[in-house]
Amino acid sequence: MQEFRPATVVDADTELAAALVDRDEAAIRELWARFARPVWAVAVGPSVVRSGAGDPAGDIIVATFVRTVEQVDGGTPERGFAPLLGDNVQRAVAERGESPLSADQLELRWTVVRAVESLDVGRRSASDPDARRRIEQRVSHLLEGD
Repeated sequence: MQEFRPATVVDADTELAAALVDRDEAAIRELWARFARPVWAVAVGPSVVRSGAGDPAGDIIVATFVRTVEQVDGGTPERGFAPLLGDNVQRAVAERGESPLSADQLELRWTVVRAVESLDVGRRSASDPDARRRIEQRVSHLLEGD
């Protein structure tokens, strides 16, 4: 996965990585806030078979974030957090015996979710409270599996 990382993001990732090494609870919450939605989008994709037992997507999400925090060794992940999380969610999906997304599917799903998350719907939300839902519906076909 490729993600453009401006210098400010690299700096923020470096600070976050240092805090994660110390298992700082606020840092773990920040990692979650920044990346939970794209990880969720991959974990609950069509390749994850939902059974009546447990919560497969929830298990995958937790495993992804635990593994990511454990892998931070004092430095910022070389490619940033997004590719590391992408690799880890794919690994967690595979460990459950499911088929991970192809690299292209992963990249597309991750990019679309991050783009939707970055939209400034706050300005429109006062007059249009359903703006985010409509945007997500418009791009939902991009998140469907092949």
